[in-house]
Amino acid sequence: MRKICIITLSVFFGISLFAQESFYYYKDKKIHLQQRTDKIFIRTVQGLQKEQILALIDSDTSVQLTLDKDLDKGISEYLMLEAREGSHISTTTLELFKARAEIISATFPFHHNEIISGLIDEFMVKLKQNTSFEQLQNLAKVNNCTIGKENLFVKNQFMIHVSKFSCLNAMLMSNLFYETGLFAYSEPNLLQYNKNFNVKFNNKLKNISL
Repeated sequence: MRKICIITLSVFFGISLFAQESFYYYKDKKIHLQQRTDKIFIRTVQGLQKEQILALIDSDTSVQLTLDKDLDKGISEYLMLEAREGSHISTTTLELFKARAEIISATFPFHHNEIISGLIDEFMVKLKQNTSFEQLQNLAKVNNCTIGKENLFVKNQFMIHVSKFSCLNAMLMSNLFYETGLFAYSEPNLLQYNKNFNVKFNNKLKNISL
């Protein structure tokens, strides 16, 4: 059963490209980001064909694929859509994309130090020495999250996956976990967009070919 959420949404005036400020924790400090509303960052299920991706994009006439993306150069599960004519994208459009079966996650991206970053549906945590795996399981269950496999190279580090129907996105969920005091760190996976994507995983950057 899907969880019904009541969320207060910000009202946008004019065509401002930025929404409310967001943050995540990194080395016990808050890293502040500005959320953009002129783009949507999407993660699709793997294996979609070019025609399926084009049909997905064309399902809403208010958005288009970013102009520097050429699908003929390769298919990727990560897409950045942008508003036509420089306007902002409504939360209704965002929710319609999230509801599609072929989409794993859809979020407004973030802007920080001239870099645009996309948020996907996962974050990573590392248990503190006195935190049990059962405590992690209980916290994940209560918040409708699933736990991935333990990192082969980092003991007690796990990737946590957030349902697209959750009240909280992966960044907010990551903050919620961190603020319990049970984890050495809890950080969202952000993909930096600069014509190519780089995924931040375990504090390192790994190229993702588009």
